Amino acid sequence: MQSHPLRYIVLSILAAGLLGSLAMPLAPRWNETKVKHAWHTIPDNWVGLGHPSAGTTIDLHLALKSHDENALIDALYEISDPNHPRYRAYLSKEQVADLVAPHVDTLEFINSWLEHLGIPPSSVSRTLGSWLTLTGVPVSQANDILGASYQLYNYVETNHTVLRTISYSIPEVLHEHVHTIVPTTYFGSPPTEGRKLRVHPNSAVWARAEAGSEESVKALSSRDLKRYVSPSYVRWLYNTLGYRPAAVDRNVIGIAGYGRQYPSPTDLRLVMSGFRTDGEDATFSVVQVQGGGNNPDTPGDEACFDTQYTVAMTYPTTNIFYSTGGAQDTIDPFFYFVTYMLTKEQRIPQTITTSYGGPEFGVPFDYATRVCRLFAELGLRGVSVL
Repeated sequence: MQSHPLRYIVLSILAAGLLGSLAMPLAPRWNETKVKHAWHTIPDNWVGLGHPSAGTTIDLHLALKSHDENALIDALYEISDPNHPRYRAYLSKEQVADLVAPHVDTLEFINSWLEHLGIPPSSVSRTLGSWLTLTGVPVSQANDILGASYQLYNYVETNHTVLRTISYSIPEVLHEHVHTIVPTTYFGSPPTEGRKLRVHPNSAVWARAEAGSEESVKALSSRDLKRYVSPSYVRWLYNTLGYRPAAVDRNVIGIAGYGRQYPSPTDLRLVMSGFRTDGEDATFSVVQVQGGGNNPDTPGDEACFDTQYTVAMTYPTTNIFYSTGGAQDTIDPFFYFVTYMLTKEQRIPQTITTSYGGPEFGVPFDYATRVCRLFAELGLRGVSVL
């Protein structure tokens, strides 16, 4: 029996279509992009200044989705629960990285995309478990890669200038693999201190609290306590008056500092002489993160407040002040602070305190949740963030 030629044509077309559909996941259509995040207008209090100078480069940080998005939070609850068998079973840097690592398929998609873009492997690094960093990307290329329009924006209240875009896109096929990209549409205001301070160094309250005893603290009137909260009073509330930490050779407390706020060793000595006479020799060290400064001649209220109370509360435990800055075009201190901590192999502070915040408007949801997950990774390392 002789087959009809049309039959072969139809079978060939069907076979070609089947092969094409099977091959599609292996050859994504990189030109089919979709907006990942966008603002309809420039967020409040920001003003556009135009495009950066030619030759400007930027480091792009890609947050890839983990192979198991629930594993991180589940593990954090387990090691934090006194009734769980894994209580205080903290993880190492490598173990955390493995826990949050992307699925192998995600890495294959990303590698294929970067190869398609012509980005050399030498400029790509795995900075954290689920983060990739593209180093020194020309802004013009970043615009092409992300369908963006990076410009300089100024925050009018503090005169901070950053490099941002109000929208960016990536291939639609990558949306299920990429959580967020930094810096792109983050327009959070520079961190601000929790409150302004009023200092009364010659007040009678200072004199009554100087001894640091329970009797002297109780002698403070309710009116005094509404106006002044001394380190001695806080120690009394926590029942630590007279307590001396036992593991001072191992314990470290970290103090997060942002917004060009610097502490003053001179002011600390003054406070300690008034409230902790047993620790008049106390001090702190300063670690500068992402270009953070350190100028004790121009101290900031919040930085001084944080170091003075923390040192007075924990003396003689080691205190480290982390001055986190950022290049002028990448002011994003929370992200840079927590990633710096996570890259440390050891001697990471068991406790970190921060008293800064800012309005949520201007902060993309994906960015916020991803940075929160980074702080959760610190928790898995055994760090308490206050």
